Amino acid sequence: MRTGAPRSPEQGAETPAWLALLQRPVDPLRRRTSDPTFDLVSVSRPPLAEEDTRAPPRKRPRAMLFATIAVLGVLGLWWFTRTGELFCLSIRNGKLLLVRGRAPGGFTAEARAVVARARVKSGTIRALKTERGGRLVVSGAIDERTAQQLRNLFSLYPASQLRKAPAISRPTFGQLVGVAWLAWLLDRSTGA
Repeated sequence: MRTGAPRSPEQGAETPAWLALLQRPVDPLRRRTSDPTFDLVSVSRPPLAEEDTRAPPRKRPRAMLFATIAVLGVLGLWWFTRTGELFCLSIRNGKLLLVRGRAPGGFTAEARAVVARARVKSGTIRALKTERGGRLVVSGAIDERTAQQLRNLFSLYPASQLRKAPAISRPTFGQLVGVAWLAWLLDRSTGA
């Protein structure tokens, strides 16, 4: 046997440490090994049976955090836009439904009569808080004459009556969350 050739383990000689490091298989997906002294170039090979073959962790926590912040932002904006609202009435097919808030019973009954006389098919009546009480905002298929009648009717109710109006008796889930289409879908009333 020649003196410069490395000996194999079958011949009874131990492999030097530096040679063991060179012959050791390396997983290319793992950047660090359990041996801190090993920093040689990695080679590609199939994983060994005892090694962990799971894929590297994905960056889901950052994406989930972003999605959570976006959802909370939208919900916060939705809630903030409704804090200045006293009540919201929805009109469908000439019927009036209190969707959210507290509206005086007298105003609701009179508004129902005004909407029925004008034959309004759909629309929304919202009362917003102001320094002097409230302001009525109408939208949808409500003409200007009917809107003015509703504003005149609304001006008859002082701020104290608007804030102390009774809550919705037996509200549906749609009325609890304040969503008009869901309130109409779950509406239990039989009359107009």
